[in-house]
Amino acid sequence: MTRHIWRLAALLILGVALPGATVAHGQAVRGEGVNAFDATETRAIDGAFVHSSTSRGAEIRIEGAAIAKHPIWPVAQQFLELLHAGRIEEAMALGTRKSVATWKSNPADEKAESAAYLRKNLPTRAAASAGVETGRGMRAVLVIEDDKVATLNFVIVEQQPGSPGAVSAASTTQAMAFEKENGQWRVRN
Repeated sequence: MTRHIWRLAALLILGVALPGATVAHGQAVRGEGVNAFDATETRAIDGAFVHSSTSRGAEIRIEGAAIAKHPIWPVAQQFLELLHAGRIEEAMALGTRKSVATWKSNPADEKAESAAYLRKNLPTRAAASAGVETGRGMRAVLVIEDDKVATLNFVIVEQQPGSPGAVSAASTTQAMAFEKENGQWRVRN
């Protein structure tokens, strides 16, 4: 979040205005600009910031409700639905050829352990959808690199009241990896 505020501040200082922009998280923002310090383009689409790096290769970062418009989102939803319904074989079939081959070669006890780990560490479809649509409970960030691989990150921040005037916070990030195979996004495990 702080990085985004500094990036927006740099854009405004450099004279590249973001029409209608606000720096408060979760508010609608529209506009675009280029940060001369790290050659990162920042655009706001449907209230979500989209960042793409022009100096390190093609990296696109999509946040919030804009994730639902990307072709990875239906794959992620289907995987999470099948995973939490106990249909792990069907969920794993959404993987890349390499992921599927690795899964099939694993012994049954390792498959059971992996399935339990995934169920414990990945959100349910309902929780992920709420995080993407509203940002409540968790924040979603999709990072796509060179239009070949991607990571869908779910960030959960828990705040604990501390002494008067202080709040402590801890965050947990849960991630799903994806890879484009034959023009289609697949889960990469």
